[in-house]
Amino acid sequence: MNLDLPTIALLLGVAIIAFLLGRASKGRRPDDLVSDQLAARSPAPPRSAADSDEDLAALLARGEKIQAIKLYRERTGVGLKEAKNAVEAMAAGRVPSAVRPPLAGRPLADDVAAQAADLKARGQIIQAVKLVREKTGLGLKEAKDFVDGL
Repeated sequence: MNLDLPTIALLLGVAIIAFLLGRASKGRRPDDLVSDQLAARSPAPPRSAADSDEDLAALLARGEKIQAIKLYRERTGVGLKEAKNAVEAMAAGRVPSAVRPPLAGRPLADDVAAQAADLKARGQIIQAVKLVREKTGLGLKEAKDFVDGL
């Protein structure tokens, strides 16, 4: 097939016009897409405990265990291990053991805080973090942040 220069120019022009028309018909600019993505990440309105249980059950029914663990962590504030154990208990048809909520602004018992501060002062930070996790139910990161703040 032998194409001359005017034919190539015509085909290129048609392709450019088709591209521009397709883009205009969508009526979307690249920054609109970013806005849509940010809107999709905005937090959902608060739900009742029954809705939360239904959401978790639906995720487990679809085999989305990791998403269920993430949701459980978001709703309760517990660490990864505690959330995994709770979700596995739910998947097995058991009621998860009671999980202690995180500190949520309330002070830690003076004796626990004093023990953790003492362990930290002696350079036993890991033991201090373990103590705080054991006594409060906090996740690893939250307990470490607490000990670091002592």
